[in-house]
Amino acid sequence: MKKGPEEPILIHMKTCGGDWQEGMAIYDAIQYCPNPITILCYTHARSMSSLIFLAADKRVMFDHSRYMFHDGTFSYSGTVKQYLTEAEQIVKDTDDMLNTYVKALKKSGKMKRWSKKRIRNWLTSEMNKKEEVYFSAKEAVEAGFAHEVFNGDWDKLKEYDSNMLDID
Repeated sequence: MKKGPEEPILIHMKTCGGDWQEGMAIYDAIQYCPNPITILCYTHARSMSSLIFLAADKRVMFDHSRYMFHDGTFSYSGTVKQYLTEAEQIVKDTDDMLNTYVKALKKSGKMKRWSKKRIRNWLTSEMNKKEEVYFSAKEAVEAGFAHEVFNGDWDKLKEYDSNMLDID
């Protein structure tokens, strides 16, 4: 929950994804920072970085960036009991992942008037159809994963609209 009027922060994000725990630590740090945060996405927001991107108050993509979500990748080595424990946790993490996407899509884009259940069903359906679901920057804005495509206006990018703050 942002309280403002702290100085806005601009994060330049260029990453290919990442690890769930490490990524959620970054997500939480951004989500609970008292400053308004804009993330400018270079190349893509995919896998774990698609979730990190959603933590920002303002999400901007370069025109040729891509947004991608998927079930994630899992590899394992250890005992059977360890595997079963990990598998149990992955189910919980997947639920958290879907809730994070739903929360963002309820705030902007063409799905914001949909029910949470409908959005969740759509996400699950898309991930069941394809291993990885990609959106162009423009499509990401239309869906609600991003707020805008960067137009080269650095002054406008640095401006912050306090109406975007997530005050619960």
